[in-house]
Amino acid sequence: MSSAKQDADLQGAAGNLYVLRLSLTNAALTLSLAPISGLSERAFKTVIDIDLLGTYNTLKATLPAIRESKGSYVHISANLHTRGTPWQAHVSAAKAGVDALSAVIAVEEGPRGVRSNVIGPG
Repeated sequence: MSSAKQDADLQGAAGNLYVLRLSLTNAALTLSLAPISGLSERAFKTVIDIDLLGTYNTLKATLPAIRESKGSYVHISANLHTRGTPWQAHVSAAKAGVDALSAVIAVEEGPRGVRSNVIGPG
């Protein structure tokens, strides 16, 4: 499904069925455990696409409704990237990006009453 189609579907649903006050993102995939020297570009990109791009697409699709309700984003992340976890370069990079997106949303959208936070279990 294209991102534009997802946006239209979500916005249609948001306008017709409910007020969106919370967006909880938990995009995650650990494709394989490998040292960075053995990690393929395809494996790295796949995790980035699912974890980070999935979170981005959710943000883009829900932002108008979250703005309107002065709602919140809660992103499920991880703590891998804060201390350098072996064999997890792809997941660490993706989750660091999720954390950065959350911080950007908090700064950019905070003045409009939108909150954005990260939960990093583990």
